[in-house]
Order: sequence, then C-alpha cells, then structure tokens
Amino acid sequence: MIEDPGRGNGPTRVGVGVAADAGAQTPPAPKRGARRKRVLKGARLVLGGGLSTLDCTIKDISATGARVRLADITRISGRLLLAMPDGEMLDAEVIRNVGMEVGLRFCGDTRPSFAPPPDPLEVVIEALDRLPLDELIGKLQSLPVIEDSEVTEAVASVTLSVDRLKKVLRAHIKEW
Repeated sequence: MIEDPGRGNGPTRVGVGVAADAGAQTPPAPKRGARRKRVLKGARLVLGGGLSTLDCTIKDISATGARVRLADITRISGRLLLAMPDGEMLDAEVIRNVGMEVGLRFCGDTRPSFAPPPDPLEVVIEALDRLPLDELIGKLQSLPVIEDSEVTEAVASVTLSVDRLKKVLRAHIKEW
C-alpha cells in the first residue's frame, strides 16, 4: 500500500494482482475473510455497558465486521455494541480507529441480518477453521511415531498447507 498524495484519502492499493516484473512477489491476501456490502445506514455505538452512545453511519458491513463513520474524530477502543435501527444489537470490538472512521470486528457467532450472503469460499474456509488439526497433532505428539522425522515433517507440511490454502481462498472472495 502506498499513500496517494493527489487525493489525500489515505492508503491506496496499487498494482494488486499485477506483477511489475518476473521477480515481483505476489501481493498479500486480504485480511478480511468475508464479503462486504456497501451501505449507508444510521446506527449507534453503545459504550461502557450503555453509559454512553455515539451516533454513527455504517459505510460497509460483512458477516465478520463493519466500517462506521462518526460525526467527529473520536478515539474509542475495546468492546462495544453496534445498535441497529431495527433493534438488532451486535457485540463488537474496535480493531481500527482512523480519523472519523472506526473498523469493528463482530464477536461471537452472530451474523448481521443485512450482511451479504456468504461466498461459497467463505463456507469452505469456515470448514477448514473447524478442522481439529491442533487436536490431531496433539494426539500424534503423544505417540512414539512422532519421533520419525518423516512424520514430523508431514505434520508441519499439513499445517502450512492448510494455512496457505485459507490465505489463497480468501484472496478469491469477491466484493458483494
């Protein structure tokens, strides 16, 4: 990412998916694991267990988080609730706070009612996340077979392969 001095809108992704030369590295996969939907919807951030609220506008939302805009530059952090106008309350944590924009990650298993439907790749990634690899590796490590270097290398390879597969699949998830 580089700064775009012409527009002053912050970081701009340049050259994603296009190698400048044969030695160029592949760009990193996006951190988001879910498709986002652009919206302009009024909401409230509920802080301190309801002791304070801030009006905000949801700019985009996904199954895993949202980007909201506040009326003023306000530094907030930690856990909060995103109160939707329809009464839906979403438990969230602040993961980014830049100027008047705040990035939220939803906590727990709740999915916002108006988030875009999951991409089929998201479903595959969620299934990979549920694989009990750590449990299986733990069982293997308690067995004498783990002393075989070939087994140890294969276990490491499986772990790296699953992580790489999730990263590659996330790069293919399209905006909604």
